[in-house]
Amino acid sequence: MDLAIHDIWKPSYWYCDACNRVLLHGEYRFNCTVCDNYDYCKTCVETINPPHPHKMVPEFAYGHEETRECAKVDMATAVRAAIAMYFDR
Repeated sequence: MDLAIHDIWKPSYWYCDACNRVLLHGEYRFNCTVCDNYDYCKTCVETINPPHPHKMVPEFAYGHEETRECAKVDMATAVRAAIAMYFDR
């Protein structure tokens, strides 16, 4: 089975504040320019009636929830962290 990198479902840290759906990594989220941490998915920004009263700006939903891991500080750990950051762009 040949899986391309874009075929892999990867959740992001972001979710839609209207339908509570978790947005996929790289999917557009529409962020309110006034409210703190208020986002819509593409479907909701187009269909919610009445619309949100503030301007919604499209941004990519990259990133993941912060996790705290205890790991020894060595070269292998630093390389793994760099690879994870590279693939998370």
